Amino acid sequence: MIEETLKKLGLNEKEITIYLMLLKIGSVPASVLGQRTNITRSTAQYTCQQLAKKGLIHSIQKNNTFKY
Repeated sequence: MIEETLKKLGLNEKEITIYLMLLKIGSVPASVLGQRTNITRSTAQYTCQQLAKKGLIHSIQKNNTFKY
């Protein structure tokens, strides 16, 4: 299963949840990710930043909003 593979790669549960949601819905702000995953916006944003540091996702700033 993909979750097990991601866990073996060192991702935690929130990183896995956010990553899989991004694969499903595409580029969105952290607020949308938070709503879709029941994770607070600030935690979703921090998790996205961690995923970006790991090279799994990237961010784009558009109209003063970061999309991941």
